[in-house]
Amino acid sequence: MKKIGLLIIAFILASVLLSAGAFVGTGRSETEMVMKITPSVLFMDLDGDKEKFEEDHWTSRNQQYGLSDFNLLKEYKNGDSLELEARAIEGNHDYLVEADFEKEGIGGLLFEFKEFRKYYDGTGGYYSPFGSTAKSLNYVEIGKGLNMDMTNFKLEGVYAKEGAPKYNFAYERELKEGRKSLISWGTVTGAGSVSKNINPTFLEVNETVDKLEAGVEHKIKGATVSAQQTWEHVESTNHKINNQTLTLSTGAISSVRTKDENLDFDRYTTILRMAQEPNQKSFFSLGVLYSHYIGGTMEYITDTSTSAYNENHPLNPARVEQDTVTVLPRVSFSPSKNMLVDGGLKVEFVNKNGSATYNRDYRNSAGTSYVPDGTIDELVNIKSERQEKKLAETLKLKYNGIKNTAFYAGADFEQQLINQFETQDAFGPNPSSTAYFSRDSDIGYYDYEFTAGFKWYPISQANITAEYKNKNGNRNFNNFFRTGDVEGGYRGFIHELDFTSHTPIFKLNYKPVRWIACNAGYTFDTTTYGIKTYGFENTEYAKYRAHIYSAGVTLTPYDCFYTTLFYQRRNAATKTPANGEGGGPYNQPTYNANVDVGSFACSYAPNAKTAIRGGYSISRADNFNDFSATGLPLGLDNLSQDISIGLEQKLRKDCSLEFKYDFMQYRENSNNGIDNYDAHLFYTGLKMEF
Repeated sequence: MKKIGLLIIAFILASVLLSAGAFVGTGRSETEMVMKITPSVLFMDLDGDKEKFEEDHWTSRNQQYGLSDFNLLKEYKNGDSLELEARAIEGNHDYLVEADFEKEGIGGLLFEFKEFRKYYDGTGGYYSPFGSTAKSLNYVEIGKGLNMDMTNFKLEGVYAKEGAPKYNFAYERELKEGRKSLISWGTVTGAGSVSKNINPTFLEVNETVDKLEAGVEHKIKGATVSAQQTWEHVESTNHKINNQTLTLSTGAISSVRTKDENLDFDRYTTILRMAQEPNQKSFFSLGVLYSHYIGGTMEYITDTSTSAYNENHPLNPARVEQDTVTVLPRVSFSPSKNMLVDGGLKVEFVNKNGSATYNRDYRNSAGTSYVPDGTIDELVNIKSERQEKKLAETLKLKYNGIKNTAFYAGADFEQQLINQFETQDAFGPNPSSTAYFSRDSDIGYYDYEFTAGFKWYPISQANITAEYKNKNGNRNFNNFFRTGDVEGGYRGFIHELDFTSHTPIFKLNYKPVRWIACNAGYTFDTTTYGIKTYGFENTEYAKYRAHIYSAGVTLTPYDCFYTTLFYQRRNAATKTPANGEGGGPYNQPTYNANVDVGSFACSYAPNAKTAIRGGYSISRADNFNDFSATGLPLGLDNLSQDISIGLEQKLRKDCSLEFKYDFMQYRENSNNGIDNYDAHLFYTGLKMEF
């Protein structure tokens, strides 16, 4: 993907201006034209992990300059209007051009182009016993700049002449190109042949998405009827380092497994919708969706390992086809002036078929296993068929017949019946005896959720909200295997899974005087998961609990002064049979996810030409457990904070100068500080209006 510079942006913008001017036509005196432009410069002094900073803040470590804002609005006497927006920040790969033309009584035309870059940190895991305190012996980092360029082009038009059907069309292209980090890490081997999966991996992506959409909407006898047709085509080429082993004593990389994949698919979607409001007390709508998906991949896996289980997989094709039909009726009515009832259904049928071929080259001509020689030893054919039937119901009630009080309640139910048949057979000169497999699975999903609450205004300056949610779910897996097959896989191991959650929520808003507004809140969330596996009668339980406290205050004692403070504390923990719920001496500690978040912001305008702004934010987590004796460290211990101060000074009525300073800091003790950074940012912008 080629980099787009300021000259190209200027050329596109000029072209849009000329084209729009010609489209509007000459001889039309505009009643108003306003143009705003802000050139800016950003300087940065960054010390520490630069990639971590870029990933956290979605901004480049480089010095940045360009056009941070451009806006042009032209309004004509006949009601036509033209609005242009643009942005071009060199050094941060951030570009935008948008033109929106509206023709009175006819419709509009929108053009949009934007490109930005997303950044990733290539730091892997940390394991202190691997060596001395030298960071290079304890962690691994990808030595390549990891970022993804995202480009979007869109052209959209609407024809909406009064009294006639409304037509719309759109074409959109999305592009992705670059490298991103993954969490499927490889192996690092230290002293004593101790191995841990902390070696980072990355994925190279080159993806193109084309979307074409057309639709029509019209009113017929009081009902709004619409039809929408969408076609989407995706092509993607991916290259992934699937696994690699780093030996710390020598620095050598071995057992490299790479995977290349070419993917393409088409999705066709048709949406039909009808909505009608017979009177002021009732509303009805019906939607029907049909979607057809067909796609495939071609996969290549190459393994350079010299250890056991080395094998190559050339030319592995796969194909998937899916049809989905969804019907969505909904009705809303008011049986009385103080009550509103809203209900709906969702009926859905899904039919999916897939097939894949898996080629294995895992032995040489001498018959030695796991020594590939370029000849296919085994060809595995895999087929699956899946049918899904879904039914969901929803009902919501609102009642405000009691003074200063509003009640609401709701219930949601969902049922799914799934049948999936999977079969696998092997061919070739050396097929594996375990490659033959066949399973028929019947799966049932049953979920329901209840919500009830009220909002109470005891006095005019305060209101209290109380809400309770209860959610329950159950999944049953019944499997039937071909004679001689071994039970396995997710559905072959799990027999039953259920969960129950309870979530009470309380909120208070209080405004004792005009210039003070306070709020406080508390949420308690508890969820219990139960899992029963084949061959075991007992159900194993896992528990999640979280207490969330929040409070805030906003002060505006004067028109020229504003300040706000916010604080939130989240105490969360997860316990499983192998994690905090008893057992042997090797159990891991309870996983805690306690986080403190706070922020402060203020603004002061001593006079009509000057504005001073400042702010501070902090996020703190202290949940680290060094469990290196029997596993990896668990949890995080980090601190992130941001201090900012800015000044905006008007030089004249239509021109102002802005200065801003930001200090951003990150500290992470749980990985020996390898992600730490300090950043000083200095921004200057000149706002001009014509």
